[in-house]
Amino acid sequence: MLSTAGDGAVLGFESPEQALTASKKVQTEMTEFNSQVNRLVDPLRLRIGIHCGQTASSLQEVPYNELIDIAAHVEASAPVGGIAVTEQVVKYIEDEAVAEIKDEIDGHRVSIVLNPTNAA
Repeated sequence: MLSTAGDGAVLGFESPEQALTASKKVQTEMTEFNSQVNRLVDPLRLRIGIHCGQTASSLQEVPYNELIDIAAHVEASAPVGGIAVTEQVVKYIEDEAVAEIKDEIDGHRVSIVLNPTNAA
């Protein structure tokens, strides 16, 4: 994990495919977490946003980074329990079923992953 702030977390991965695999695992395991670990009255539910690209700065060393900012804005477009990805990510996950949303975010086309969990 690179950082946490408020109710969010920033993680870095070697590839968009790894980011999607981890995101699906997290969304899949939320049901078990809520039934076995969560002590809150309401279940904990997440939205995940994934963006990729090159950066000249280290994600660990800077408080602001355009890649992180775009991913955060994309995350806000995801449905609760869902995963949203930018067009750059979609290029790497061609076999994944996605649905493009109408509005661009920060100049990027965004899609919702139609199967955000590993459930059969």
